[in-house]
This record gives sequence, structure tokens and C-alpha cells, in this order.
Amino acid sequence: MRRKIVSLLCFVLTLFTTKGQANINGSTLQSFNPTSSNGSFVTVQSAQVLKPGQLNIGGFLDQAKNTLPPALDAFDSKFEVSNEMLSSELHFAVGVIPNLEVGANVGYILNASVDKDPFAEYYKVRGLTDFRINTKLKFFEKENWHFAANLIADFPQIENDQFYGSGDVPLYALELITSVHDGQWAWGANLGYNVRPNGPKIPGGAYEPVGDTLMGSLALAHQFLDTKWTAVGELWGAQPTQSTANYSRMDLTATEILLGAKFKTLEALEWQAGLTHGTRGGISTPDNRIYLGVNYLFELWRKDLPPVPPVVVEAPAPKPAPVPVRAPEVGNFVISTINFKTNSAEISSEYASYLRTFATFVRLKPSYKSVTIRGYTDSTGTKEYNLKLSLRRANAIRDFLVKEGRLSEDKMITIGFGIENPIATNKSKEGRQLNRRIELLVEE
Repeated sequence: MRRKIVSLLCFVLTLFTTKGQANINGSTLQSFNPTSSNGSFVTVQSAQVLKPGQLNIGGFLDQAKNTLPPALDAFDSKFEVSNEMLSSELHFAVGVIPNLEVGANVGYILNASVDKDPFAEYYKVRGLTDFRINTKLKFFEKENWHFAANLIADFPQIENDQFYGSGDVPLYALELITSVHDGQWAWGANLGYNVRPNGPKIPGGAYEPVGDTLMGSLALAHQFLDTKWTAVGELWGAQPTQSTANYSRMDLTATEILLGAKFKTLEALEWQAGLTHGTRGGISTPDNRIYLGVNYLFELWRKDLPPVPPVVVEAPAPKPAPVPVRAPEVGNFVISTINFKTNSAEISSEYASYLRTFATFVRLKPSYKSVTIRGYTDSTGTKEYNLKLSLRRANAIRDFLVKEGRLSEDKMITIGFGIENPIATNKSKEGRQLNRRIELLVEE
């Protein structure tokens, strides 16, 4: 299956061999550039990185209106230009080693139109716009805070790009990234510098090349409890470090605001949709834009942590539980080390066989009175949220044991303990993964 996906991606990329001739879909200043690794946001980078062996592939379509700023005529007088553009973008990213990922994006114009005859031939040509590669390194992490740096190299594929001049050398950008992930909420901020060694103005061109650019962005995301929906809001902008002969820095400043939603149909498959609005009429800022996207994340060559086989042992007397939850008074057997991903109550496939084995073990003991399912979380997020999340995890195990293990639902007791009773430190990834667990106690 994975070979087919990679082969299909390579085939699609071979279709993008025609160079575009004029557009501002790429990173000339700052446009709609979805992140290659599909973090918590859409175009704003998250400081979290893919784990080693994880591969994210995806693509976007966006329809933008009026992306061109006022143009220059033969006498350098400005006049308004209206245009529409349908663009596509393919991307992938892979976790290489801990805290390091690499990715690539490919932009392509599918259709374009413009209302001015002198621009008709130049701005209606379809084709490849740019090819970007990026390397993101997370260099610091403290509790819910993450910090990273992202180095981007952009290889323009537009012939005679009027905003870039006749130069054909790559563009380079460095972004500093910070993000916070706290339960259902996540927010991020990016600050970057884009080095653009552009060439001279194209003779007869309607625009002047733009030099180095400062870039900044903010994002906020909220995952709705007990659903697969996430709402995203973003604000980004870019400003050249210098004016041109006929445009001031403010004339060229681009800012755009985004409102969107994400929806997971599977644990690894996520769909996205939303719209953006240009709050300033600079380069690459449309009046409005509609986008659709999809991302698929899977393990390419190895798992983050191998699952620990469950062990059935005599259970000690349970520790006193905080009010209002209450632990069972007597427990004869316990099975643990069933772990979850952060902010998730979905059961990983590698643990399904362990739960079926446990169900068989219980059915062979007809004298059992009940099975108590204890849910736990790590310390990420608020106490109230984790208490609800731990109960969701316990209920997910109960539903699996009833449906797949054929155990009686009447004998199932679910309790959520949240962040209480950690079995490992919450200061490391490995410790937090162990704390996101389920304990099953059988009472005879």
C-alpha cells in the first residue's frame, strides 16, 4: 500500500513539468503556503515535529480572487487589475531523527484569468510555480511549550516573474517558531526573514521586483471535546525591507486572515476547508480565498515506542482515589500498559490483540464479579479536561471489551483518574506516554 502511495506521488509530480509564467501563488512575499507536516494549524508552523519514521503526505486546492496589486503602465502610472486563480499544492514531510523533520512543497497553477488585455497572455498560463524544501528542528521543549527553527529553500519555476525580476537563483528563509499545546487548545507564532536576491526589472513589465522580506504569523486552534473537529484561526503578513521605485513598503505589505476547520475521518486521515480574507492589498493578498485540503499521516519505517506486552499479575490494594471518584475495594488481577496518543481516546491496533487476550482470560473465570477500567492521562492540559479525557479512554476500552471481547457490559465499571497516580515522570516524552494508560482490575 505504501509503495503505491509513493509511486502515485511520484507520478503526480511528473505531471508538473510545465513552468508557469506569472502569478504570485508561491512565497514571493507570503501567500497560501500550507505546512508540509500538517501540524496543529494550516499555514502557520507548529514547533512540534514528526516522529522518526512518520510520513505526512497531502495536497490543497485554493481559489483566490484579486491577488494582483495595482500595476504600472508605460508611464509608471498605477491602474487596478482584477484576476482569479485556481491553484494546487502537493506536499510531504518525514521525521528523520528525533526533533528533526524535512519536507517539500510543490505549487501549480490550474487555471487563471485576468480582466486586462495586456495581461491576458501572461497571466493565464498554467504551470509549475515553485518547489520548496524545508528542514525543521525543534531545539527546546518545556512542559507545554515548544521552540523550533525552520530553514526554507524556494526554487522559483515561473518564467520572467515580474515580482522577482530576471534572476533565477533560489530564495531562502529562516523562521523561528514557538507553539503551546494545552489539552484542547494550541497556539503558535512564527517570525521569519526571506532573502530574495532578485534581478532587475523585466523590460515592459507591469511590476517591480521586491527584495528581502520580513514575515510573521499567529495561529490559534481548538479541538472540540468528544468530536473529531478542530477550528483554526490564523493571521499572517509580510513586508519588504525596502521600497521600490514606485511602491512604498506599505504598498507592498501583505496581510491575510484565515478561518478554517479540520475533520478526521480516520486516525491518520484529515480533511480541511476554510476561507481567507486579505486585510491589506499588497502582493499575494487576495480579496478572498477558499481552500480545501487533505493530509494522510502514517508510520513509514518504525514506531515511536514499541508497545509493552501486558502482564497479568496479582494486584495490590488500590491507592485511595480523590473525591468524587472511588476505586474498587478489592482487586485480584490487573493488566496495564495500554497507552494512548496525546489528547486521544482511540485504541491503537497493536493493543487490540492484548485486549482480546484479556477478555478470553476473564471469560475463563466465570466467578468474576466485575471488571474495573481505570483511565489515566499525562499532565498535558488542565485537570478538568484530563479527568474527562481519562474517562473517555476508560469508556473506549469498555466498549471494545463488550463488542470484541463479548464481556457483559453490566459487569463493567469505568473510572477516570486524570493526572492522578503517575507511574513515570511527566517531564519526558517516554514518561508521558507511559502515564497515558489504562489499568484493568478483575474482582472475583
